[in-house]
Amino acid sequence: MTYCWSKRGPKIYAYYTCARSRDHGADTCPMPSLPAPDLERLVVDEIAAICRDPKLAEEVTAEATTQHAAEVAALRTRLRDAEATAAKAAKTAERAGPTALKERDELRQADALVASARAALAEAETAVVSKTAARSALSKFEPVWSALTPGERIQLLRLLVERVRVDGQAGKVSFVFRATGIAALARHADAA
Repeated sequence: MTYCWSKRGPKIYAYYTCARSRDHGADTCPMPSLPAPDLERLVVDEIAAICRDPKLAEEVTAEATTQHAAEVAALRTRLRDAEATAAKAAKTAERAGPTALKERDELRQADALVASARAALAEAETAVVSKTAARSALSKFEPVWSALTPGERIQLLRLLVERVRVDGQAGKVSFVFRATGIAALARHADAA
């Protein structure tokens, strides 16, 4: 589902609608559009309930730790690949000589990819949160949430939640936390 809105007079209506329905007609998706405020409140209430339950908070923390380790491993692989590409581009540029503009441009692009990969890896490595800090941050979700502005709330949710799944047939809503989102919540909790 994707976020949509419409305006009728001065009032704005925000809702989530099935992307298939939006692109190919309402009869292509069995799920009706859902009012954005209701769905968002449901997600926030679910996050708060998980954060209040020590066992669920522990499961979320463990899953976030696993996700984070996988993300760091993928970023290390990305960096190694970028460095190999840059080394190859450097050799090619060296062989081509100082007037070979195409090769020099390829080397600059490869070096930029290495810098980007290093920055992403450094950011991911600093997003590590201890289990104790993660549990503490999750326990402070509700007071942190109530102190945030609407814009900060949107930003925190985008950092905290990777995906929301709505199963209209079963009447269930589930979501996946982002590993880096717990680190962001911990930063907000420390600042509050």
